[in-house]
Amino acid sequence: MNSKAFPFHDSYLVSVSVTEHAAVFGLKQAGGDEFVMTLGGLEALSIDGFREGNIILDLWMVSGKQPTSADLQTIELAEVMEILFPGPHPEAAAQYHEKHAAMIEAKLERVRNGQAALVLMTPSYGADLYAFCGAVDVDPPVLALPLR
Repeated sequence: MNSKAFPFHDSYLVSVSVTEHAAVFGLKQAGGDEFVMTLGGLEALSIDGFREGNIILDLWMVSGKQPTSADLQTIELAEVMEILFPGPHPEAAAQYHEKHAAMIEAKLERVRNGQAALVLMTPSYGADLYAFCGAVDVDPPVLALPLR
């Protein structure tokens, strides 16, 4: 699968809903078309700086390969993984640092073999988003039918 950019440059992140093991994001393109992005098998999520009027600069995912600096654009892989899976205190015993490093390596192996994805969003304004999940789906929203 490799890296995949989603066509949401200058779009808006208008809603966030998080449940156990899933997150659903409402996205609205500048032309008014609305979409829903669902992250299934969610294991870690960080959204920093969410505001009214979040404007997306770039939204993309990496799966099925080793994430490179080109894939991650302005952030280092170690920083992304630290945001999503914080490590032990710097003064903690070496065994805890070793366990954390092994856990991070196992997560990255799942990204490399396509079993998991890193999802990243950089803003023009508003929220930075980082996620580690098992599946990413982007669809137009399902319109609810009126009740009779």
